[in-house]
Amino acid sequence: MTSALTSKDLSFQHTDTFSIKQLSVKFEKGKVISIIGPNGSGKSTLLHLLTTLLPHKEGYIYIDGKEIHHMKQKQIARMLTMLPQTQDHQLDLTVRDLVKHGRFPHRKWHERLNNEDVKKVDWAISVTNMTHLQHRLLQTLSGGERQRAWIAMALSQSTKVLLLDEPTTYLDISHQLEVMELVQFLNKKYQMTIIMVLHDINQAGKV
Repeated sequence: MTSALTSKDLSFQHTDTFSIKQLSVKFEKGKVISIIGPNGSGKSTLLHLLTTLLPHKEGYIYIDGKEIHHMKQKQIARMLTMLPQTQDHQLDLTVRDLVKHGRFPHRKWHERLNNEDVKKVDWAISVTNMTHLQHRLLQTLSGGERQRAWIAMALSQSTKVLLLDEPTTYLDISHQLEVMELVQFLNKKYQMTIIMVLHDINQAGKV
């Protein structure tokens, strides 16, 4: 099985008491991988390192066999996307406007959405079951609906690797189940590689 994302001898120093040293890990293509550990153990830090949102001190990161250090940010954004744990839910945007932001890596800043972009936006909204809410403002949505809207934005980026940092945090049980079912669907239907940080070992065991 080939790997979608790999780190080799990855090192990162945050404080005198927290560091990651020579971490080598492979995330296989087409799998759902859950990262579990206690608070403060570096789970979210690892995701930020893998997406280059944090600079690493030593080591290498490869995506689809290509070293990420030699790639431009837009190139990286066309291959992987990450949804952080917290987002700005007070943005004065509709769901559709938010999802359109996922197309930015595929066009220049001054370019309008083309037909292919619109198709990707429509698909992301549809697959997350947000079509009936696409013209609603984010501020008017429930927690679960907002989380699906942000996932839709990540999906519209059209990458094969999706990283989710505690995607069910602050959601009630029913919305947690919705998000986890969506993860399973995306993996099985579209062979998407999904790497998740979770705090609930029971959720990890179900995907």
